[in-house]
Amino acid sequence: MEEADFDEEQLFDNQTETALKGQSDISGVSVVTQSPIGRSRTSPPASYIGIFDHIRGIFAHLQSSKEQGFTVGDFSFNSTGGCSECQGEGSIQKETRGYVFTWTCHVCGGLRYQRNVLDIKLNGKNIAEVLEMSVTEAIDFFAQETRISEPLHLLEKIGMGYLRLGQPATTISGGEAQRIKFAKALGRSRSGGILYILDEPTSGLSCADAERLMDVLRSLVDHGNSVLIIEHDLSVLKACDWIIELGPNGGEEGGRVIAEGSPAELMRQPNSIIGTYF
Repeated sequence: MEEADFDEEQLFDNQTETALKGQSDISGVSVVTQSPIGRSRTSPPASYIGIFDHIRGIFAHLQSSKEQGFTVGDFSFNSTGGCSECQGEGSIQKETRGYVFTWTCHVCGGLRYQRNVLDIKLNGKNIAEVLEMSVTEAIDFFAQETRISEPLHLLEKIGMGYLRLGQPATTISGGEAQRIKFAKALGRSRSGGILYILDEPTSGLSCADAERLMDVLRSLVDHGNSVLIIEHDLSVLKACDWIIELGPNGGEEGGRVIAEGSPAELMRQPNSIIGTYF
């Protein structure tokens, strides 16, 4: 399931037999999954978080672009400005006897654009070079463009400063895709009352980046939101207000609530398995 939102009426049906308390404090839910971003394998993070249109617009309004008659579409690698040989993918694939062979496009050299488009420079960088920037590098490059820098700051806050703006979707892991979606959800103008649901959000993160992500989650809670996570990392579980532990094993031998409470309370419950590790 993609990152999705639900309003209060959809979430809380009064005709259900399940007792539910506290729903009046929740105005909506944002479910952030690990499914791929974008609709195609070439969809970059810059498109998903909504900054690529702004970047292309800046390039299109340069005087050198106007002199060449370029439009916003010419700075999209899957539109008029893309390499005609590889259709803006930067590589060519061929299937032979069940095997798929991939090699860098010999026309654009993997840059995905037509050569005349790459002649247009913004502060010394062409559009392909901008897409090769990491999130952290792009924050400095677009420091005066808040529509671009603010979404990038959110990505950096959750440990994604290394991500390249034009990185193909096929090279982005499920955990990375989830955090990109989470950054997009954070950028929406909502003040409190949102229940965020995430599946193992610290997967693949270093200890330092995981702690940065936890700081963001704590900030969400401090601003009147709630966070529900599925997680196995003990450092994350220790930071939770309430834990529902399922077990006692996996598969058919699991799925039952064997303990619940705060980390301190789980330490005192004989049925808890994770409580013994706190």
